[in-house]
Amino acid sequence: MFIYYPLDEIKEALNCGNDKAVKLLAELDSGKGIGLIQRVKQGQGKPARIYVKRFTTREIEPQVENQPSPPPRNPDFGKTEVKSSENQKSRLRENRSADFGKSECNYTYKNQTERSYTDPSIRPEIEKMDWQACREEVMENISYSQLVEEYGKEDVEGVTDLITDILTSTQPTVRIGKEDFPLSVVQARFCKLDETHIRYVFDCLHRNTTKVRNIRAYLLTSLYNAPATIGQFYQAEVQHDLYGSA
Repeated sequence: MFIYYPLDEIKEALNCGNDKAVKLLAELDSGKGIGLIQRVKQGQGKPARIYVKRFTTREIEPQVENQPSPPPRNPDFGKTEVKSSENQKSRLRENRSADFGKSECNYTYKNQTERSYTDPSIRPEIEKMDWQACREEVMENISYSQLVEEYGKEDVEGVTDLITDILTSTQPTVRIGKEDFPLSVVQARFCKLDETHIRYVFDCLHRNTTKVRNIRAYLLTSLYNAPATIGQFYQAEVQHDLYGSA
């Protein structure tokens, strides 16, 4: 049995932000979490199918060594017992990370990216990820369909492809502006990108009055800086709206 449960509906139902909703799905997923659900990507911006798994437990007869005759068999042996939702919640709480409240990457493969900081000899799984599968997850996390309605398909697809290129790159460094940064550092920053960052980058691009000679390099730098500068940008906007140029 499967259901469709888009990320926007999850955020609304749980009254939480994009990061927390994605983190919750990742913790429940069979790929990276405790395996209560399995998500299957549909592509083309469609929500993923969510297969809800049924877990059971049964009593197992203890084995005693050097016993001449086996103990009486439990008549209930072999029967199954469906775990209650309360037990599932308890198991989820036990497996949740102590850092759950901290800002998390929107992508379920963030852990592989972070490992490159501590052990560069281990090539993260992200390098082996299928490009299209990665792109579909990027589309989900940046609310692709909503951005297309506002900014147009061509521009949004260009940004989506650029983010995917970075997240699946195997090059040791990435040039941002005039400097080369380690790939792991750039990937970690791109992992934080969501719909608000993409809107911010497009707004800055549309307000730019100078000619952009290399749009890919411009977008790459803007996306890299977005998580660090978006707060100051909108704070300045508020200050301007409140006090004007006086």
